[in-house]
Amino acid sequence: SVSRVLGNDSYDLVVHTAGPFQGKVNTPNGVIDGAISNGVPYVDVCDDYCTATAAKTRFSNSQVPCIVSTGCWPGVSSLMAKQLIWKTLQADKSLQPEDLTVNFSFYTAGSGGAGATL
Repeated sequence: SVSRVLGNDSYDLVVHTAGPFQGKVNTPNGVIDGAISNGVPYVDVCDDYCTATAAKTRFSNSQVPCIVSTGCWPGVSSLMAKQLIWKTLQADKSLQPEDLTVNFSFYTAGSGGAGATL
């Protein structure tokens, strides 16, 4: 199991890129469970709302860093919006973040062969 592997050695971080992706799983996956149980920080690219919500509910009191949903939607797209705001604030020092209204959209040609997910 993941927990057994993580418990047998010293790891700095688990980066999980295997999903689930919009699978509507209502429990945290075994990888996140193993990482948090062994005190190993965790990052994933999951884009499944139910999985992310279940992980937040189960691990919100943990002292181990756990960052979910860092994939393209919403992870990278959120970072793109943040970068847009940061550059705007740098260009006009008189503005504050609360002065901005951001209407942000982008286009993707697909999701890497994962099927109709967007």
